[in-house]
Amino acid sequence: MNNELALRHMADVQGIIGRLSQHSFVIRGWSVTLVTVMFAIIADRAPSSASLLIVALVPTVIFWGLDAYYLRQERLFRELYAAVARGLSGDGRPVDLFDMSLDPYRGRVATLPRTLFVPHVLAIPFLLTVLVVLYMVVS
Repeated sequence: MNNELALRHMADVQGIIGRLSQHSFVIRGWSVTLVTVMFAIIADRAPSSASLLIVALVPTVIFWGLDAYYLRQERLFRELYAAVARGLSGDGRPVDLFDMSLDPYRGRVATLPRTLFVPHVLAIPFLLTVLVVLYMVVS
């Protein structure tokens, strides 16, 4: 494998990892923003509405799933990056140049349902859910 091309492959994979990480960060910000806005609008119009719980929790669940998806994809690309590095150093089977297939690494990374319950993925949806439920109980 041409070392210069392998390094370029690693740079491309690293760029993807960076974008996935940024997407995850943006998703977390949007989840808090959207739930807060929905919470404020509904609380202003119908403070004791039981629909607040469902309406505010739907985006929480959607963004929770998206955040877990991006984290899993990021981990898969990290496995690909490590495989390219091992091939470059001669410690492992070389990866085809610019191959972005993640299938060989799926068994090494937690499944999407398991990724949903990683503490830093679960933290924001859990906190938003607790706040909405507390508001419903208090009002």
